[in-house]
Amino acid sequence: MLRPVQALLGIAVLAGCSPPDAGAGRWLTQPTNEQHTSLFFPISTGRIHAMGAPAVHVAGVIECNSCHGTSDSFQGFDCLTCHTPTPTIPNHVQKNVGGFSYDSPSCYGCHPDGIGTGAVDHTRKFPIAPGQVHATGAPAVHVAGTIQCTSCHATIAERAKVDCTICHNAADQNARHAGLIGPEPNNGAPLWSGTGSLPAGETANCLLCHSNGALQRVATHGQSPTLPGGFLIARGGHFQSCEQCHTSRTTDPARRNPQIDFAAQRKPCTGCHLEPTTSANHLGTSWPGYPGSYSYNDAACSSCHPNGDIGPFDHSKNFPTTATDVHNSSVAGCTDCHTNRATPTDIATINCIGCHNNGAAAVDPGGVNSRHTTPAAGANLIGFGYTFDSSTSAASVATNGLCLKCHAGTIATPSWTNLLKLPLTQHSSLCFAVTSGNHRVNQTTGGTPACFTCHNTMNTTTKPWGVNWTQVQCTACHSNRPVPTCR
Repeated sequence: MLRPVQALLGIAVLAGCSPPDAGAGRWLTQPTNEQHTSLFFPISTGRIHAMGAPAVHVAGVIECNSCHGTSDSFQGFDCLTCHTPTPTIPNHVQKNVGGFSYDSPSCYGCHPDGIGTGAVDHTRKFPIAPGQVHATGAPAVHVAGTIQCTSCHATIAERAKVDCTICHNAADQNARHAGLIGPEPNNGAPLWSGTGSLPAGETANCLLCHSNGALQRVATHGQSPTLPGGFLIARGGHFQSCEQCHTSRTTDPARRNPQIDFAAQRKPCTGCHLEPTTSANHLGTSWPGYPGSYSYNDAACSSCHPNGDIGPFDHSKNFPTTATDVHNSSVAGCTDCHTNRATPTDIATINCIGCHNNGAAAVDPGGVNSRHTTPAAGANLIGFGYTFDSSTSAASVATNGLCLKCHAGTIATPSWTNLLKLPLTQHSSLCFAVTSGNHRVNQTTGGTPACFTCHNTMNTTTKPWGVNWTQVQCTACHSNRPVPTCR
């Protein structure tokens, strides 16, 4: 006969394993099937180990005692009653599963989702499929042997304690990061340096950047179709640790560890480039200044410094813009000439005729056409190397191209140093006559304007869009004629 206490315990156990009454008080701790699936192990409908489903490896159906019947509490569980030594052990040995141990904690450590056949579904956690760098069974790079479960999960029963530093030790960390990833503020230890597993060891920092096994290559940082050169972080002012700019974090439920959200909006430029220093650098006496284009906001920073080059810009190799030049920044701001901030080096986006045109507001008295005919030019160049046409976008690009072809900043003689223009009257007095006679400029030779017949060499190393006026040849029309010397 059962004693009263034993009877009560029996009733409690039966009640605990019975379907809960929706209207009854929840005085027992038994979870529902869905709660058990979410918190411990999948036993809800449709799962391999669903409650009430036919057992695969033994007779009967799956019930609480199938897993917990041999334990004193529900914290204990048994996988081996159903998953017997044969075929469990041969299946794992034949697949060369590293770290395999025939005990229930190890079973649960590798199969927490209850997948009874095939490989563990590791897809959303970390890439280990064939062909991946960390593919299971592939030769290990930094240690002897092949990559196995225990290469990362040193303790199978505590599978969440992943340790990257087992293979990626201090020497490898230094080789992969030193000189590429900048230091922490205040000379702190590098983000990429250390040892230890999750959640508190260096592995947590590894997974901040490499949670999906990817490499954020410094050499291609920030590259895109509109910015093929990327954003410079391996030198200069942006040689920082990744998380200094990429401050957003995200946590994938399948991985459970925080990682840097590289797709999120980065820290604004003005978060580091503070006032009043930044504006003083652009508008003060230390630099020529950029009035007309400078603005202290993140969009303006990115538009003028898309690749992270902090300047000051050496513009002399492209076009004269220093404080003593006619196109200095107090007269012509960056965006007066560079119409597309995203592609400042694209010649097709340089706008000369925005200022040099024939409108009422033109900077040239009488319009730019008047500067290419008499009396200003000394001869009529319209139709002979110079044509102004802004009727279409393509025509405007072509006209700007003609401007840069002649006025690229390469004109110079020993006594004439205006790099942008040489009036034809000066040419006649310093070199030889070009306003009249056989060498007049308002004629063509074989369809080529006279200017470009004699000066037929374009610049090569710098300013390739412009004529190299220091080079001249006479053989197009003369034989055995020495090149004249300009004063």
